[in-house]
Amino acid sequence: MVTLAQLDAEPYWDREVVTPELSALGVELRQRTGRPATAFGAKGNTSHLRGGHRSGEWIAKSIYCTSRTYTAQSGLTAEQLRHIAACDWTPGDWGTAANRALMVAITKRLLAAMRAGQLAGVREVIGTLDGKTVHAERYDGTRFSADDSHLDHVHLTFDRRRMRDAALMARVADLITGEDMSFLDEPQQVSGGRTGAQMITDLWYATFKGNPLAVEQASLKRVEALLAETLAAAKDDGDVTVQLGPEALAKLEEVRAALAAVPQETADLVHADLAD
Repeated sequence: MVTLAQLDAEPYWDREVVTPELSALGVELRQRTGRPATAFGAKGNTSHLRGGHRSGEWIAKSIYCTSRTYTAQSGLTAEQLRHIAACDWTPGDWGTAANRALMVAITKRLLAAMRAGQLAGVREVIGTLDGKTVHAERYDGTRFSADDSHLDHVHLTFDRRRMRDAALMARVADLITGEDMSFLDEPQQVSGGRTGAQMITDLWYATFKGNPLAVEQASLKRVEALLAETLAAAKDDGDVTVQLGPEALAKLEEVRAALAAVPQETADLVHADLAD
């Protein structure tokens, strides 16, 4: 096992840089969710001897590196070679049903955006789609293996050329917290000027803004009711159809997955507040 003293004895360890933009991503996520500083990580510890949690310079030159090729990129500037190019985010309490439910929702959002070509700058997403198995996928659609710790924390590997890209980091923050749902399929209009996907998007946004888990129990019934109303409206009006694509329908399943983690007494309070 490599020690911190051994790593620190090389010049490359101290030369690694977590860019202000990557640091700002962590600050933004914590501010929105109320999570502690330990929920976000960028620079790897002694267990990270390869990959995005290490700089390109460290990967190329450290005697302790276990892979000279994984996440290595050519054509980088001297500054870019020093940048850490990955982050970890733990949305809830490690190992809990609530955290696993959040992990499923977050992983699905990030993968949907990446697959839709709307997350340029992110090269890898590691998380879980079911709370039971790890899912690791690259921007080109290839899959790879990762350890079970990713059931409880999402990992992103970035393009090393994009670590000073504040807009990219802001988009990642919006996707993680559910404030960016732009990858939803565009449906046709239904009566009343609203669309089924818009209704679902609105409720999903409200559910995850600020990470209020308690809202999820109440939101499911509201989503299902609005969806039923939307479909009924489409059925009544022969000139209007509702088109909910797979991403929109997946939102309902993500809400369902999150419900199991909400204590019933908390859900009852939320229902009472909504009734008022």
